[in-house]
Amino acid sequence: MIHELRHYMSPVGKGDAMLKVMVDDILPIFDRLGFRVVDYWIQDDDPRHHWYTMEWPSAAAIKEGWERFRADAEWLKVKAASGGVFEKVESFTLRRPPSLKSTKR
Repeated sequence: MIHELRHYMSPVGKGDAMLKVMVDDILPIFDRLGFRVVDYWIQDDDPRHHWYTMEWPSAAAIKEGWERFRADAEWLKVKAASGGVFEKVESFTLRRPPSLKSTKR
């Protein structure tokens, strides 16, 4: 299993608008496409920064999943209507070291 850490940043003053787009529009698309969002956070000292983790079966699944998402007709409508709430998007692929079987201690 591979985890992906996603970081989204909105322009100043658009953090709440970005959250609304994520909750109302994007997360339902993720559900429809079978994406597994593990957790979602808003940075405490700057609400423009949103972070979430996703769980994928493989690196190939990440690539294929995002290709399907970027071509999705519903996403393309949301993107056009979102009013520039996404200033920056970053993605990091994470693997748990073999010596750590669990994060629970």
